[in-house]
Amino acid sequence: MSTSHLSAGNGLQTPFGESLVVGATEPAQSAVLAGTSPFVGEYYSDGRTDEDNPRAAEMVELLDELHDPEFDEALYELVDDVRQAYEQQFDVGLQDRSAHEAAAERFVASYLSGLQEEAERGLDAMAHAAEGLDPAGVTQRELDGLLGEVATGAAALSPVFEDFLGGFFNKVKKVVSKGVKLIGKFHPIAIILRKLKKLVRPLLNRVLRMALDKLPPALRPAASQLATRLLGLKAEAAEAMAPNTQLTTVDPGQVQQELDLGLASLLLAADATQGDVALAEVMSEMRSADGQGAAELPDARERFINEITELGDGEDPSPVIQNFLPAILPALRLGIQLAGRPKVVNFLAGYLAKMIQRFVGPALRRPLSQAIVDAGLRLMTLEVTEATQTRAAGAAVAGTVEDTVRQVAELDEAVLDSQPLLEAALAEAFDGAAAANFPTQLLLPELRETDVNGAWVLLPLRGRPRYKRFSQIFDARITPRTARHVKTFGGVSLDVVLRDRYGVTGPVTARARLYEAIPGSSLARVAAYEQELPEANTAAWSEMQPLTPEAAGLLFGEPGLGREIPTEFMATPRTVAAGQRFYQLAIPGTGAAPTRSTVRGRQLRRSTRLSVSFRFKADEIRVRLYLSEADAQAIAAKVARGSSEAAALARMLFVRVQAGVQEAMSGRFPRRIRFVHESVPQDYQQGTTASRLPEPLRRWLCRTLLRWLHATLTAGFLEQHGRRLADAAANAADGVTILITFAHPPGMKLIDQALRGRLPSLAELVLGTGAAPTATTVITPGHRR
Repeated sequence: MSTSHLSAGNGLQTPFGESLVVGATEPAQSAVLAGTSPFVGEYYSDGRTDEDNPRAAEMVELLDELHDPEFDEALYELVDDVRQAYEQQFDVGLQDRSAHEAAAERFVASYLSGLQEEAERGLDAMAHAAEGLDPAGVTQRELDGLLGEVATGAAALSPVFEDFLGGFFNKVKKVVSKGVKLIGKFHPIAIILRKLKKLVRPLLNRVLRMALDKLPPALRPAASQLATRLLGLKAEAAEAMAPNTQLTTVDPGQVQQELDLGLASLLLAADATQGDVALAEVMSEMRSADGQGAAELPDARERFINEITELGDGEDPSPVIQNFLPAILPALRLGIQLAGRPKVVNFLAGYLAKMIQRFVGPALRRPLSQAIVDAGLRLMTLEVTEATQTRAAGAAVAGTVEDTVRQVAELDEAVLDSQPLLEAALAEAFDGAAAANFPTQLLLPELRETDVNGAWVLLPLRGRPRYKRFSQIFDARITPRTARHVKTFGGVSLDVVLRDRYGVTGPVTARARLYEAIPGSSLARVAAYEQELPEANTAAWSEMQPLTPEAAGLLFGEPGLGREIPTEFMATPRTVAAGQRFYQLAIPGTGAAPTRSTVRGRQLRRSTRLSVSFRFKADEIRVRLYLSEADAQAIAAKVARGSSEAAALARMLFVRVQAGVQEAMSGRFPRRIRFVHESVPQDYQQGTTASRLPEPLRRWLCRTLLRWLHATLTAGFLEQHGRRLADAAANAADGVTILITFAHPPGMKLIDQALRGRLPSLAELVLGTGAAPTATTVITPGHRR
C-alpha cells in the first residue's frame, strides 16, 4: 500500500514503514504581517480606469525610464555586504541575540553612515550646480558633464558602496534631464534635488532592515498593489494573481521600485504641496513593514533543533512542535489561511508529533545521526563529533516539519475543509518532506529522490541554519549537446554560460555541489558560508544555476534531485523560492572571466540575451540585443573580413535574435518582455510576460517582429553599422548592446486593446500587419539598458 494512504483505525503509514496513531493537541496561535501600499493616490486610485486617470500613463513611462537592472545588482550586493559585516561583528548565540539587537542596529547604521553622507553631499552639489543652469539653453551633453563632475566625490569608499552610489546618481541625473525637458511646468530642479535628500536616510534604513532580517519576505507585493490600483481589482483578487510560492528573503530590488516612485512622484507633482505629500507617502512606506517577522523563523528553527535534541527517550515532542508552528505560519504567504483553521493546525501538530516520535531521545535518534554520517557528513564539516551528529539529526527533523507545514499551507481551501482530503494530502506532504531531509537509506525505495546514499543537510551545523546542501558531490561529463538542452537563469542555455563565463566550448568534466534554499536563504549568503567548509568553493553566488528536474536528469542522471519552480524564479539568482534547488559547477583548469567593471572585484561576464519593450505612450517597440564578449568578438571578426561576410554576419545576428524573440514571446522567461502600459502591473522583480496576450496575438506578434528584424539586419546592415559594431567590440567594456527601435509600429492599438481586456479578431490581426515601421539602430559598447 502507498505510504500516503490511510490504514485501518486511523493509522497513518510513515515513509519509514511503520503505522502510527495520530492524537489531538491544542491549536497553535499565529500572527499575520500586513503591508501598506507604496503608491501615490494621485496616480493610482482604487476603482479608476486609465481613461479616468490619463497621468497614469505618464507615471508608468517615467518609472520604466528610471528603472536600472544593474542597480538591482548593486542593491543586492550592498545588502549582502552589510549583512556579512554585521554577522562578523555579532557572532552571538540564540540566547544573546535579543540583548545585542540595539547594538547591532547602531553598528550597521554607523557602517552605512559614510555612504549616507556621500549620497547627501552629491545631491547638495547637484542642486548647487542646477541653480546656475539655463534650462532653455543647456544641452544634454553639457548637463551630463556638469552632473557627472559634481557627483564624483573625494571620499574613499568600498567598491560595493561606489556601485550603489553610481546607480543612485545615475537615477538622479535622469530625473534632472527629464525635469529640464519639462521646465516651465514643474518645480525648479534645484528644489527637487534638495527634497530628494530626504529619501537617502529611509532608503539606507531599508537596506539596514533587510540586512538584519527585519523585513518579512513577500511575493510580488508591488505587483499586487499595482494590480489593485490600476486594474480596479479587490485586494483579494490581486493577491490571487500571485502563485503560492514563498520567497526566502526580501528582494532588495523592491527598494529600487520605492525609490523610483519617490523620484517620479516629485518630478510629476503638480505643485509643491502635492510633491511633499507624495514624498511623505513613499518615505512612510520605506519605514513600514518593520518587525521581527523574517528573523523569528530562523531563531525558532534553531530553538526547535535544540529542544528536540534535548528530549529523552519516549518524551512527547508535541509541546516542542506547538512552539515551532507559530513561527512557521507567519513566514508563509498563505500562513493566514492555515492559521485561521485551528482544527487543521491541531491535526497537523498531532500528526507531526507522532511521525517524529520514533526519533526522539538519544537511543532512537542514534540510527538517524549515524545514517547522516554515512551519507557524507564528513565532506561538509572539519570534525564530526557526537554533538555535530546530534545536531544534524535534529536539523533533519526540523526541516521535515517545516517543509510539511509549508506544503500544507499551500493546499486549496477545499482540501483544508475536507478531513479525508486533508489526511491524504498531509500524508503525501510528509512523505515528500521526509524524502527531502532524511538520508536515502532510511527511506522506503519508492519515496527516494535518488539511489545515491546522500542527504540534504541543514547548514551551517553551528548557529542558525541558512540553507541545505546535498552531502555528496557529483562528477558530471557535460557535452555541448547536453548543455544546449539545460536552461539556466533567464532562459540562457548552459552551453552559452560555459562559453561566456568559463571559456569552455567542448566536452568538459565538472564537479557539482547541490544546494536547497530555505526561508532566510540568499545565494550570496550560501556562497559566504561555503567558504568556511572543507574543499571551499570559491565561486560567486551568481555562478549558481537552477537545479530543475531536467537539469538534474541531463547533468547527473538524477531527475528526482531537481525541483520544479514557477517561471518567475527562473529569472535571476537574486530572487529565491523556499525549496528551490541549485547546482554550482567547479571545472578544473578554468575560472570565470572577470570584466573590467567589477562588483566586489569579481563580476562575471554576461551571456547574450534579447529583451523586448512595448512603450505605448511613446508608440514604439524597443528590441535590445546584448551580445556577450565572445559573440561580440566573433561578429567583429566577420566585420573585419568585409562585404564577403555580410550574409554570414546577418545570419549570425538573426539566429540570436530569432531565439531571443521566440523565448520572450513564449511567456516562459520573465523579464524578457515588458509592456509599459498603465493597465499592466509594473513589477520589475518578477517581470511581465507575453502570456498576458492571447495566443493568436502572440503568434502574430512574434512573426511580425521577426520579419521586421530580419529586414533591419539584412538591408545594408554591414555597410551602415559595421564600423560602429567593430569599434564597440574593441572597447574594453564587456560585450556590445544593439538597440533597435521601431517607431509607430502597426498593431500597437491591437496590443493596447488586448491589455485592456478586449481580444482582437483574426481579421483585425490581418489588417493590423501593415507596412514595416521605421527602424533606428544604436550600437554601444558594454551592457546598456
